[in-house]
Amino acid sequence: MDPAARKDLLSGHAGQKTAHTLDRTDHRLTDRKFGEEANALHASTVHSSADAIFSIDPDLIIKTWNGGAERLYGYTAAEAIGQPLKMICPEELRDEQSGLYAQTMTGKPVLLETVRRHKDGRLVPVGISGSPIFAADGHVTGVAAVHRDMTENREFKEHLGFTLRELSHRTKNLLAVVQGLARMIARRSDDLDEFEARFRGCVQALAHSHDLLVQHDWQGATLQELLHVQLAPFGGIDTKKITVRGPEVFLTPSAMQSLGLIMHELGTNATKHGALSTPEGSVAVNWMRDPADQGVTMVWQEQGGPPVAAPTRKGFGQVMFERIRGLRLHRDGRRQQPCAGYAAWCHHGTPGGSEAALSVDNILIRSICWLDLLDCRNSFLQNSL
Repeated sequence: MDPAARKDLLSGHAGQKTAHTLDRTDHRLTDRKFGEEANALHASTVHSSADAIFSIDPDLIIKTWNGGAERLYGYTAAEAIGQPLKMICPEELRDEQSGLYAQTMTGKPVLLETVRRHKDGRLVPVGISGSPIFAADGHVTGVAAVHRDMTENREFKEHLGFTLRELSHRTKNLLAVVQGLARMIARRSDDLDEFEARFRGCVQALAHSHDLLVQHDWQGATLQELLHVQLAPFGGIDTKKITVRGPEVFLTPSAMQSLGLIMHELGTNATKHGALSTPEGSVAVNWMRDPADQGVTMVWQEQGGPPVAAPTRKGFGQVMFERIRGLRLHRDGRRQQPCAGYAAWCHHGTPGGSEAALSVDNILIRSICWLDLLDCRNSFLQNSL
């Protein structure tokens, strides 16, 4: 072989070998760079995570402890690292903890919702995710654990369960009320049209009260809010036809349902036969604190209505007042006297009520009175009493 050609051939082999070496070096540098970036990403994720993330060795000793773990359990990293894992486990759950660790050390990840103990002694509901840490040769060298605070989740589930039970209870009560109203209205209706109109109105009154309860998370509402929704079909309290005035009074759900039906019945009869049936008529609803028992006395008074006569029979309105749960009806001596006006006193009992806002639970209609008042022209449940 020509010496020059031999020299060129040897130079070509050397160049290829050098190129292969450089290529392998580039791959190693790229892999190292990727590894460093992955480690940095992992470290940043662990550091910034809201979850508790830590690792333990085969002896169940804590090796790492992030900021999320500090917040969840109250131990700083300096306090936790080097300590046995049992410091956050209630004694009665030590077997559970050992079983989780044994399962993870076999190479299987675990998921569990349980409780662990805070530094101050209280129990914290947590969701646990544990994964094995593998060495380069494939054997397990420890466990990486993620603990998530499940307090809000557990409270939500408990609240949901309570809400569903309460909904079932209230639904049964409401259906019982509707059933009772249907029976009472049917007995005192002359025809189907009268029954339908009266029954539809009562159901709508119940619906208005329940809509208001839903807006306030079933805690109740103020008396003025109840009057606003119940008297809206009759012109509303924002007009000169119906005026309301009184201190802030908070009604419980049971009182809202009862008083809502009463206000609807009063509004219905005022529209058909009383002050709201004439252009010049008006209704004033006033309430005030009763110093005798710190309750509230409410007065429904109508003016400008047509001439009236005392009712001759006991009808739906009076029966409803008598039978609604928590109500009692009393009529004073003037009830049978012919006259030209009407006023009703509703007493709301509230043991231990405060001056700022009274909480009303029970309702007592103290009197249904026919009064000889100047310019009062009204009948109270004229076709029902």
